[in-house]
Amino acid sequence: MDYATLRKEVAGAGLLERQYGYYAYKMGFTIGLLVLSYSLLVIIDNFVFQLFNAAFLAFAFV
Repeated sequence: MDYATLRKEVAGAGLLERQYGYYAYKMGFTIGLLVLSYSLLVIIDNFVFQLFNAAFLAFAFV
């Protein structure tokens, strides 16, 4: 199977179409995690919990 045939099959199955709902979900979820982490940064003053929040913030950025 050559590339042109494979591309026609993949495009025919609709696998190359953009999925705007997925993009909106991922952006909303990531922004929500960042807002939550920044809120915890302001609210919590315990050092140990801030370390956990730092790990959570690192997870939110990935």
